Amino acid sequence: MPKTIKDDGSWILSELSSADFHELRLNKRFKVIANELSQQPSLPINQASSDWAAAKAAYRFFQNPKVDQSKIIEPHILSTSLRTKGCERVVVVQDSSSIDFSKHKKTKGLGLMHTFEDGDELKGLMLHATLALTEKGLPLGLLSEKIWARKRRFASSHQLTKIAMAEKESFRWIEGLRDAKKLLHSDTEMIMVCDREADIYELFEEAIDLDVGLVVRLQHDRILEDEDIDGLRIYDRLGLEKIYCQVQVEIPSSGKRARRIAELDVRFAKVTLASRPRGKKIQQTSHRNDLDLWVVDLREASPPKGESPLTWTLVSTIEVRDKQSALQIMHYYKMRWTI
Repeated sequence: MPKTIKDDGSWILSELSSADFHELRLNKRFKVIANELSQQPSLPINQASSDWAAAKAAYRFFQNPKVDQSKIIEPHILSTSLRTKGCERVVVVQDSSSIDFSKHKKTKGLGLMHTFEDGDELKGLMLHATLALTEKGLPLGLLSEKIWARKRRFASSHQLTKIAMAEKESFRWIEGLRDAKKLLHSDTEMIMVCDREADIYELFEEAIDLDVGLVVRLQHDRILEDEDIDGLRIYDRLGLEKIYCQVQVEIPSSGKRARRIAELDVRFAKVTLASRPRGKKIQQTSHRNDLDLWVVDLREASPPKGESPLTWTLVSTIEVRDKQSALQIMHYYKMRWTI
């Protein structure tokens, strides 16, 4: 029987007890602040604090140069790592969020998130998190967290292909995979799940090298290595497959749509991503090898009138041989919603 979380706030003190800012006064103050903010996490500091003196103390704490984000989150990450021990399999989900600080005109160090047609800009910070879950979807905690200010991009798409992967913003997906792998016990199987932004050739390579099961929603209709059809792409290959089964998926309600049940046709196929599409050898692909992957396509053939069809095309390093394994890939992807 899992332990219940206590309402007295003692759980947060236990979770963050090892936080060390190399000063006893700061360590004690952090525990007080963490306890107060955990009671009302959706409120700003001045409202979540017990009084104005406590709020001022919290502001002084966060302004102290000895305090940084990594020291705050590190105890929680270590606690998460401990909670994964004993798990035969852990599902790890990655996702990015933007934090809008456009109304905070005096805040320094913000990055550009969006530019509108009239010239107005959204400024803020980016947050990339890696969340560990049990097979049943119970959150275990974060395994990594990265915050940065997005820089203005002046390079063209062609120039971006010449930039080393480690210098690109998208490298955060590979970092998240590496960080999670280091923190999990060697006997624990890791399944990593990401959305379309993580459809990156190098991420699949990394997952294969580290023996990690990876599930990513397709964004790029890549060219495949095929003996019979030159230039065959992923969607073309799926079109050659029969419908293996149908499955019903509940689409939760949102502000724009009502809850409904979608009936999806399921196809799957083994594919080989071409390391050098059409034989082109450029700096970006010179080191690549062809990758054997599996694709599971879930597609709604007859959506209700006025509704967009639900379509998921999932690419995975996990072998898919039958209906059961195809639906397991779908199950892993649905767990991404938790983050």
